[in-house]
Amino acid sequence: MSSRIWPMSGIVAACPRCKAALDDSVESWVCPACLHSYYPVEGRTYRLMLDDERKSEHKDSVKRMFTSIHETLEASGLSRFSTFVNWGYADLEEREELQAHAVHRNSVRLLREAIGDTGVTGKDVLEIACGRGGNVAALCKEFHPKSVVGMDLTEVNVLFCQNRNRHENAYFFVGDAELLPIGTASCDIVLTIEAADLFPNVHRFYEEVYRVLKPGGTFIYADDLPLSKFEEGEQYLRGVGFDFAFEKDITENVLLSSDLTGNRRYSTLQRDHEMEGALLESIGLPGTRIYDEMREGTRKYKLARLVKPNDKRTGG
Repeated sequence: MSSRIWPMSGIVAACPRCKAALDDSVESWVCPACLHSYYPVEGRTYRLMLDDERKSEHKDSVKRMFTSIHETLEASGLSRFSTFVNWGYADLEEREELQAHAVHRNSVRLLREAIGDTGVTGKDVLEIACGRGGNVAALCKEFHPKSVVGMDLTEVNVLFCQNRNRHENAYFFVGDAELLPIGTASCDIVLTIEAADLFPNVHRFYEEVYRVLKPGGTFIYADDLPLSKFEEGEQYLRGVGFDFAFEKDITENVLLSSDLTGNRRYSTLQRDHEMEGALLESIGLPGTRIYDEMREGTRKYKLARLVKPNDKRTGG
């Protein structure tokens, strides 16, 4: 099943309230079950969220932070070149600071490490928290998926992605990771990099990822978390029904990437006034709390590839 808005994708747009497939035969998307309508933010970019989903102080603060990053990049004239906001990945033998034109190299390396041996060719991929679209573009360019659908909570991110999108099999929309507006068992791969710690109810997020994956589908997950959160999260993911196919601690690699790219990224985002602490934390600069916790070993950065089994087990 494909939609008029995502014509090359097998991923089904669904009502976040009741999970019924949306009817996109008219300008708005209508849920045939509960009759709720969803309208485009701008052009053909849709906000697939319920009104009560938007009333969250924590989520509002996340949107403000990433809107601030966007506005800073726009003011600097570098917005169109800045498609990644993540720690990146560096080989441990590297020691030379990256030049401006190569800063994104480590972000693409992080994506490659996360994907590993996962077969992406011909698959329908959902990226949750797609940010400024760097991963979606790299997936389309290097991995030959059938489609990539990128979802983000921050409207300016989605509009930026949509306006610069050059891949006919890539699509973007505004949505909430805890109430995915995606049909059950319609995704081959779900990708999330450095986002889950921002979700107020991460358990609901895990359950939703399990729901939207096809049996045999893969959840590619990369994040930095306190050790206790990793342990609790891994236990919950297994309880939902996932099998861990791969897990790797890459803390040293992302810290080195931060060391090699931090100065360049700070100079790109620096404003006339001191940057907000949350903004500094989000780009993984040396000297921030998260960076120091990772150096001290109380926080780790891990990659994981989890599989939804083909058998009859259910979860979430």
